[in-house]
Amino acid sequence: MDVNRNDGSIKSFNQELRLANDARSSFRWVVGANYEHSRVREDDEVNYADSTSSYVNTQVIGQDYDQAGYNNRQRLKNYAVFGNVEYDISDQLTLKGGIRYTEAKRSSVNKTFDLGDGSISSLFTTVINTYRQIFDFGGPIPLVPLGDSVSLNSQTGLPGTFRDKLNENSTSWMLGVNYKATPTLLLYANVSKGYKAGSFPGVSAGTFAQYAAVTQESLVDYEAGFKTTLFDRKVTLNGGVFYYDYKNKQLRAKIVDPFFNALDGLVNVPKSRVKGAELELSARVVEGLTVSAAATYIDAKVRHYQGIVGSVANEVGLFDPIRGDFSGARLPFSPKWQSSLSADYSLPLGGVNLTMGTTISSQSKSLGVLAITNADKDLYEVNGRTLVSARLGVEAPDGRWAVFGWGRNIFNKYYWTNTIQTYDTVVRYAGRPAEYGLTVRFKFQ
Repeated sequence: MDVNRNDGSIKSFNQELRLANDARSSFRWVVGANYEHSRVREDDEVNYADSTSSYVNTQVIGQDYDQAGYNNRQRLKNYAVFGNVEYDISDQLTLKGGIRYTEAKRSSVNKTFDLGDGSISSLFTTVINTYRQIFDFGGPIPLVPLGDSVSLNSQTGLPGTFRDKLNENSTSWMLGVNYKATPTLLLYANVSKGYKAGSFPGVSAGTFAQYAAVTQESLVDYEAGFKTTLFDRKVTLNGGVFYYDYKNKQLRAKIVDPFFNALDGLVNVPKSRVKGAELELSARVVEGLTVSAAATYIDAKVRHYQGIVGSVANEVGLFDPIRGDFSGARLPFSPKWQSSLSADYSLPLGGVNLTMGTTISSQSKSLGVLAITNADKDLYEVNGRTLVSARLGVEAPDGRWAVFGWGRNIFNKYYWTNTIQTYDTVVRYAGRPAEYGLTVRFKFQ
């Protein structure tokens, strides 16, 4: 069995300061500032020995390869100031608003290197010298030393360690209205704009192009819904609809390298959208028994993106990308349907409360990558599943202590959580199998 060493850590510090007025006032406000500083370290080993691409390289250029090492060091800093207000125009109508300004700073240092047998250094030296010859960068370079980065900088025709920075700023905002139509019915509508900061990918890379950052994505969120209680507050019913308008959404996708063909990277999808609806119901059926149900429908699609669908060898034998129209393609990891059904029962018994419950959760199939051909949709499908969990225990009437056993995925359903392609292999990540445990909880007063 091939065993690779993969190690990493994230160290994060954040602090937030808030100032607010009396929450009982008809005009409520809060202002504040936020700071975050994180450091990311990743040290991985990548094994190619069982990949047919290693065999192909042996036959074509006389070089095979075994293992590569990969180091990733990133530093992230976020600075933000914000303010929010709420104003009760009447007992029924409340207006809301907020604004946030953020500065995000990112830096990345990445390298891919030979772990010690010389095969990676030899292979990449051959590739880089071929590149230098084709694009007239001068004479050949000597063998890349073990431990030095082999990733090709196409601008210089030399291997090196990738170093780059990304500094961005954004202004997010929110406007909303709450209307209490009756003492038990709340109607609401909100529109907001938010951002996700740009980032650098964590990948083992043959060229600097794979290390390139994606810029920040933006989202305008429109939502409206209701919250109500019925039958003397024994039933709670919530529902809503939403529409997300994305620009430059960040997704993992393929880029084409002239020598190595399709490789992983991060891309910005210019336009995409998500629309859907959700419904939640909770009911106290009888004394001690609560039944809850929830369902969500999502339609998530690309509106505009010209992405990689393949490659073709050009006149000098290098790979050129073939692009296709991904408009209408489903966004990855967005099942159309998600639902849950749970029941919880509590029964006083001999000075304690006996509690038991079960939850059934399900979701329909989705895709692990952007795909527009039927073959790719079948290959990268993340199958739908229905999972069942259960719990049984006792707790003190005042909730100070509790002991309960639990089981997750108790019928040991086999399912996938992700599917990706690594070189010539499609990898499916299995979900967690059946799990059982015991939890003891005690609250100190």
